[in-house]
Amino acid sequence: MASNIVFSSIDANYPVAGVDNDTQGFRDNFRIIKTGLETAKTEIDDLQSNTAKLNQNNNFNGNSIIEARLLASGDTANNKNILSGNTELPWSQGGYFSAVLNGNLTLTLTDWPAANRGIAAKMYVQVSAQGANRTLTFAVPGTGSIKRSGFSNPVTINNNGSISLFEFISFDGGITVLGRLVGTYT
Repeated sequence: MASNIVFSSIDANYPVAGVDNDTQGFRDNFRIIKTGLETAKTEIDDLQSNTAKLNQNNNFNGNSIIEARLLASGDTANNKNILSGNTELPWSQGGYFSAVLNGNLTLTLTDWPAANRGIAAKMYVQVSAQGANRTLTFAVPGTGSIKRSGFSNPVTINNNGSISLFEFISFDGGITVLGRLVGTYT
């Protein structure tokens, strides 16, 4: 964004030393400087409100970051610790969830971005079992459905020290969620 501050009309040679100078020159220079400072304040306020910051989280409100090269970046990890019962995994709280299952449970994948946002949202779910084999059911709210590849639903998570990693993607606000077992690792 180019600045709208005008400074070229300031008379840098005013006042002239040793001459009885008209006060209009002072007033003109002052007006130009005052207008320039007002414009600068408006532009700085806009920059402070509408640019990415290095010292805080940034919400791009659905705007695209185009032709970016990311280095040493990743998804936000959300450790759910030891779980039993039913638990929601909101997409908005992380792209990577890990959990140790201490009982049979249902993980409901929630808070997908709205269908009209044009986002193919994804999340990873890493699970292992503690104490015994566990039955894990994946669900989505309402009338949504999970289309699966590589696993049944419910799925048995074995208590053998292995870790299973699942990937889920939705492009329509969670109405259809595509799920696949990435792998079970020992």
